[in-house]
Amino acid sequence: MDTTGVVSKSRNTIRTDLSLLLECLKFQMKCPDMQKQALLTMHSICEGREGNVDLLREMGGVSFVYNLSKSCMVRSDVKETALFTLGTLAEANGRSVVTTVGLWSQR
Repeated sequence: MDTTGVVSKSRNTIRTDLSLLLECLKFQMKCPDMQKQALLTMHSICEGREGNVDLLREMGGVSFVYNLSKSCMVRSDVKETALFTLGTLAEANGRSVVTTVGLWSQR
């Protein structure tokens, strides 16, 4: 049995899920509870799965979550959830996700 198609379909499903969650983060700026839920769902999808973190990074999601954590336009509990999510992404990807994007060198 060829499992390549199954893996590809699963990867596409995960890509779609992460893309929708990223869109939710971008367009629900006035709804912090939805933002926190989207971040926690990203955390669940990416926890311990380096390939999923790579997908999120390719979409610009890691940078967006980082910028969200620094934004003065969001509530502190959203920033906290964004930082928690970034920690999960760094752990799942051997910390290379944050150094590749150069996030920690920004001031």
